[in-house]
Amino acid sequence: MTDARFSIWKLRQTIWSSLLYQRARHVVADFTRPIRRIELAFIFRQDLSEPVRVSDAKVQIDVAQASRDEVERAASLNPSGSRREIFSWRLENGCSCFVARTVSEIVA
Repeated sequence: MTDARFSIWKLRQTIWSSLLYQRARHVVADFTRPIRRIELAFIFRQDLSEPVRVSDAKVQIDVAQASRDEVERAASLNPSGSRREIFSWRLENGCSCFVARTVSEIVA
């Protein structure tokens, strides 16, 4: 390594290993965590005052309005469980929730 490259490398290592840099990095990371969260969601708007039209599928799927218990079971389909609170809040605040079933099993 040349002297200039070595001195830049040593300066970077000194900065990165400093306690001040590490603490500042953690503070900035904690502060920006809410805006760094990425969640993928698809939003469909449809008039629900009329029957919901379901697309043809090779599997017999029944879409119907969900009860509280069915909403809980649908939320448990997500392994992280991160949507349980969102689903419960929506149901408590008057939103209509729907589930998709095949025979008696909830699939969505």
